[in-house]
Amino acid sequence: LVSRARQSDDHRAQVREVLGTHDVPLAAVDRARDFYDDLLDWIDERVESFLAAEHADWRVGDPREALPERTLEVPLRDPEEPEPDELTRWAEREGYDGDLWRSLPRVGAAVEDAVDRLGLARSPVCAAVGAVMGHWWERDHARYLREIELEHSPKTGQAADAVDCEYQRVYTPGLVLFDCMPAESLREIFDALGGGVLMSATLSPLDVFSEVSGLESLRRGDQDGDPSSAGTADSRGPDPGRPVETRSYPLRFPAENRASWVVDAEPFTARNRGDPTEMDPLGEGWNRTRDEYAHVLRTVARSPGNVLVAMPNYREARWAGAYLDEAVEKSVLVDESSSNEETERRKQRFFEGPGKVLVTSTRGTLTEGVDYDGEKLAAALVVGVPLVNVGSPRVRAVRRAYADEFGEENAFEYALTVPAVRRARQAIGRVIRGTEECGVRVFADRRYTAGARHSVHEYLSPAEREEFVRLTSEFLGGELDRFWSERA
Repeated sequence: LVSRARQSDDHRAQVREVLGTHDVPLAAVDRARDFYDDLLDWIDERVESFLAAEHADWRVGDPREALPERTLEVPLRDPEEPEPDELTRWAEREGYDGDLWRSLPRVGAAVEDAVDRLGLARSPVCAAVGAVMGHWWERDHARYLREIELEHSPKTGQAADAVDCEYQRVYTPGLVLFDCMPAESLREIFDALGGGVLMSATLSPLDVFSEVSGLESLRRGDQDGDPSSAGTADSRGPDPGRPVETRSYPLRFPAENRASWVVDAEPFTARNRGDPTEMDPLGEGWNRTRDEYAHVLRTVARSPGNVLVAMPNYREARWAGAYLDEAVEKSVLVDESSSNEETERRKQRFFEGPGKVLVTSTRGTLTEGVDYDGEKLAAALVVGVPLVNVGSPRVRAVRRAYADEFGEENAFEYALTVPAVRRARQAIGRVIRGTEECGVRVFADRRYTAGARHSVHEYLSPAEREEFVRLTSEFLGGELDRFWSERA
């Protein structure tokens, strides 16, 4: 737009006229462009310094082979210290003050309107970018973590040759303003509604869900989410709170149509199982833990029909898929982090033809929101408790925010344990979707049993705690055979 304005006096007048309807001078657009140009240079420099510190030899050879095949986080502040981030401090040093940041949403909207009205062949996103920049400056540093996210998106051919920096052959960088405490935003949304229903089979424990979703704050009538202000008056008078009621319902499908087991196996933790990339997929160098879970994997995978295997992450899914591809006489599909289109194609291949095994991450998109109705799924196995990497900057910031809000003693439970078990329960719930369906549900990890060290048993629903039967891995095959033979 600035370039067009410089082409002639007539073009300059046209651009100024459109911008004027938004009360945005051309100089403000020019200033915003300078800021974004400098910002992009700063991001490239910050990413390259991060990669040099974490992967010193990444420039040697092809970076696509030297750098990790996963999305990376570049935190711009200590996740446990709510202080201004590196980008904000850089901008202040360079003279890009609050007035400039606050103007970016309005400038972005004006530019998009001008591009549209002048018929320029562009599809700008500067309004959305400007909104993010405005929030970046205005929002606090305790609740919001600022990061650069490096999305793993390797490029080939002309796309790889066109990048400005070598690291962009592997990653696409983006600024992320991560909300560590979504309860406040959710509370505002709920408060604006006349009423509503939140419904899921995996909301329990309901007391924890009510706290972290903002419903309990809404019920108390807290001002701005502050429990100490419950029932106090503002300019509108006392806030009596909103009625919030809960209801729970049992699984109404015939109990004889499902088998539900918890395999009392060594906890499937990173420390116990070791690094799968250092072990042969077929058993060379396996430790006792991985060998025990290989037995569980092949036992469940041999069930008739389609079998869903949910591993704690995609790296473990690759290991399980490689092993099962040799261990069972079924087609094995291995899911990975990919586009929605590719995920949909993989799902359709799973549904077509004779029974297959689909191996994915419990934190992936194929373990929730997918309706495996009818004969699309006969068994689901969840291996381990899908806790996220507790050393991740984002997770550390969330724990800090939850500790400030709900107390240090509740931070790990609210922020990590409950969401992880909820993910596992969502995956296991893919099996029985109707009254006529039969299926097998298996949690494999001692932590799902009552009384175990670091047990998550209490975070299962009351019905699940009652129904899931504990057994050891050597008895699993016999119980599976018995269940399916009775339904043959």
